[in-house]
Amino acid sequence: METGEELELLRDLGCHLGQGYLFARSLPATDAFW
Repeated sequence: METGEELELLRDLGCHLGQGYLFARSLPATDAFW
């Protein structure tokens, strides 16, 4: 998700997990921590 409006809509629909530019930029796989 990219906007606060998208976040609000998904929360209203019961979604409690998300990802996207609203939270953080994409990372190369070599930089991701698991």
